[in-house]
Amino acid sequence: MLVKVRNKDEFQDSVPFVFSHEGFEIVVLLHIKEFYAFNKDCPHAKGDLSKGRFENGSVTCLNHGLQFYLCNGNINTDELDEDITDNIDLEILNKYVLKTYTVVAINNDIYIEFP
Repeated sequence: MLVKVRNKDEFQDSVPFVFSHEGFEIVVLLHIKEFYAFNKDCPHAKGDLSKGRFENGSVTCLNHGLQFYLCNGNINTDELDEDITDNIDLEILNKYVLKTYTVVAINNDIYIEFP
């Protein structure tokens, strides 16, 4: 099911837009000429990812510094701070995948695909 978010001209690069649908809060983001959609809450620490740092195709949670790829929600383990890698088992950490959604552009409108 496609749900309309807003007109694509209303987005600015790397400025998140929080969209609510059926109890879910989803961040929709134009970043480096691509649209992404993902859950607002960090799957690890429940930090607000709409307030995260967006760079190089990733979002960084400001609570613990975890960085998630915008394209698939996986953790970018190459960019983890040393204090995190010293104190956390990476196999356990890799279980925290950020839920992402397919974004579809139709004419000038942006939609999110829900299962």
